[in-house]
Amino acid sequence: MLRHLSPPTPPSGELPTPDETSASAPSSSAELCDIVPKKHLVVYADNCSGQNKNNHVIRFFLAQVQYGTFERVDYKFFVKGHTKNSCDRGFGHIRKRVSRSDCWTMDHIVRAVDDSATTNTTVHISRGNEFFKSYRPLVEELYKKLVGVQQYQVFALSQDKPGVVQCRKGPDDKPIEKDLRRKVDGVFTNGDKVTRMLDHFLEDLEPPAEKSEKIAELHKNIRPYVPEEFQSNPIYAAPSKEQGEDAKAAKQARREHRAAMAVAAKATLNRRGRDAENAGHPVQKKSRK
Repeated sequence: MLRHLSPPTPPSGELPTPDETSASAPSSSAELCDIVPKKHLVVYADNCSGQNKNNHVIRFFLAQVQYGTFERVDYKFFVKGHTKNSCDRGFGHIRKRVSRSDCWTMDHIVRAVDDSATTNTTVHISRGNEFFKSYRPLVEELYKKLVGVQQYQVFALSQDKPGVVQCRKGPDDKPIEKDLRRKVDGVFTNGDKVTRMLDHFLEDLEPPAEKSEKIAELHKNIRPYVPEEFQSNPIYAAPSKEQGEDAKAAKQARREHRAAMAVAAKATLNRRGRDAENAGHPVQKKSRK
C-alpha cells in the first residue's frame, strides 16, 4: 500500500493508523509518513525486501519524480543487523504502551499510540478511506524491474535523468545507472505518459476482505470478556449467517488438513524406523547357483 504524494499530505510528524479490520501482512504493505511539501526527498528505510527494498517501491519513486512531485529522491538503507531508525524506536514505544493499556476499541488504540511518545500525532485512517492508492499495475506498465536490487544500499533518482536509478553498494562507491523506462513502439516512458496514468488511471486500493473466522471468534470468544459498555462496538458484532458458515467450513478444513499431516508424519516416522532396522540387520543375499 502506497500513499499518493501529491497534495494534500499529512503534516510532518503525523502517523497514519490504518483501521484494525484493514491490516494485512507486513510483506504486502508500505506506509510513507512524515511527508512534507519539498522537492528533495531523503528516505532512510529498514533493509527489508518485503516492505522497503523492492521493485515496487523504487518504481513508485520513479513515477513520483517523473510526475513532478519531487526533483530528486534519495533512498537509503542501513546495513542489515545494524538498523538505527527512529521509526523502529517509535514502534517499540507503541507496543510497550499498548501492552500496558486496556484497549477495547479502535479509539483506545489510537489514544494509546498517541500517548506512547510526546512527539506523536496520530491520524486514524478508517476502513474504506481513499488514503491508499493501487500503484502496482501502473508502475509495472511504466517501468521495468531493477535486477539485483538486494545488492545495493543507496538509490538516487533525479528529474535530470528521468526513469534512471543510480545504484550504489556503499555511499562511497561509484554509482551504477539503470534505465528502467519501458519502450513501447520505439518510445520510452516519458513525463506526459506518467502524468496521464497517475491523473486518470490511479485507483483506490481495495481493503482486504474481512475474515469470517476472525469475526466469529471476536464475537463468540472475545466479546464475553469485554466490559459491557464496549460490547456494542462494531468490532464485536455477530457474524452474518454466511460468515458463520464460512468460518465453520474454514475450521473444518483446517482440522482435516492437520489430521492428514499427522497421518503423513506418522507414516514417515514408521518408514524411517523400518529403514533403521534394515540398516542394522542387513539381509544376506542368496548366492547364485
